[in-house]
Amino acid sequence: LKVQQSFYFKILNYISQYLNEIPIKIKEIIIQGAYLTTLVVYILNCDIYQFTFKTRNIIYICCLLVIAICVYKKNDTLIQIRKGIVIPMYIIGIGALFAGIIHSMLGYIMYAFVYLLLLPFVIIALANIDKKKFFRIISKTTLLFFIIIVLCSVFFKPITDEPYASFFYDPNSLGLVCICAVISGFYLMNTDKKYIYLVFIAIAIIYTFFSGSRTAQIVICLIFAIQIIFLLKYNKKKTLIALIAIAAVAFLTLLVVLIYNKSLGGFSSGRIYIWDSTIKQINIWGHGTELVNHTNYFARPMYIHNGVLQIGYSMGIIPLIGFSVLILYLSLIHISE
Repeated sequence: LKVQQSFYFKILNYISQYLNEIPIKIKEIIIQGAYLTTLVVYILNCDIYQFTFKTRNIIYICCLLVIAICVYKKNDTLIQIRKGIVIPMYIIGIGALFAGIIHSMLGYIMYAFVYLLLLPFVIIALANIDKKKFFRIISKTTLLFFIIIVLCSVFFKPITDEPYASFFYDPNSLGLVCICAVISGFYLMNTDKKYIYLVFIAIAIIYTFFSGSRTAQIVICLIFAIQIIFLLKYNKKKTLIALIAIAAVAFLTLLVVLIYNKSLGGFSSGRIYIWDSTIKQINIWGHGTELVNHTNYFARPMYIHNGVLQIGYSMGIIPLIGFSVLILYLSLIHISE
C-alpha cells in the first residue's frame, strides 16, 4: 500500500510543477467542464443514447483524472490513505477483475482498474485541497445543470407529461438530479449564508414529487431530517422556519400529485420481487450482465434498481462484500466526526 501511494505522490508532485502556471480560474473552469461532462453522459445514457459499460467507464475515468490533477496542490508530506478505505477497494477491484476475466467483460476489468489504481490516486490528490472551495465549485455546477433541466422542461415539455423534463423516460433519473440539487443547495446555503439557494431547493423538491420517484422522495425526507438536526444543533431559527415553510409547500404539492395522478401503483414498483430473485442468484463470480433473469416481476429480465445488489449479481459476492464494508466504514467515520 505504501509503495503504491508513494509512487502516486511523486507523480502528482511532478505533474503539479507544470500545472502551477495555469491560472486558478482556468483550472476551476476545467473542473466544472469535466464534472458537467460526467453529468451529461449519465443523463444521455439513462434515456437517450445507451453507452456501453466500457465507454461509460472510459469517460468517467478521464473526467475524474482531469479533476484530480487540476485540484491537486504540491505537498511535501504524503497523507496516507486509511487502511479501512483502501483494503475494501482492493477487495472490490480483485473481485471485479476475476469476474471480468471469467465473463470476458472488458467493462468489469476497467471497473477493477478504477478501484485498484484510479481511486487511490484520486484520494491522494484530494487529500490536500481546499475542500470548502472544491465542494462549492461542484455544488454550483450541479445547480447550473439542474437549471438547464428546469428550463428544458418549461420550454420543451411539461413536467407533468412523459417524458419527464423533456428527456427523462425514467422518473428515478429526474429524481437523482433533484436530490443532487437539494444537497448542493443546502451546502451552499450553509457555507455562503445566502437564502436564495432555498429557492433552488424548493423547486428541486417540487420536481421530485412530480417525477413520481419514490426512492427520491424517501431520500428527500432523510435530507430534511439531517438538515433540521443540524439547524437545531447550531440554533439557526430563521433558516429552520424557512425550511419548515418549504416542507409545507412540498407536502401540499405531493398531495396535489397524488390526487391527480392515480397511476403510482405499489410503492415498491415490484422491486421487492426483483431483489428477492437477485439475492437468490448471487454467486462467487457473478453473471456478467446488468439484468436479473427469472424474476417473478413481468416474467422478463429486469434492472435491479439497487446499487449494492447490482454489484453482487453482476460481478459476484467478493466485490459485494468489499463494497458493503467500504460503505459501512465510511458511514462510521462520518458519524464519529
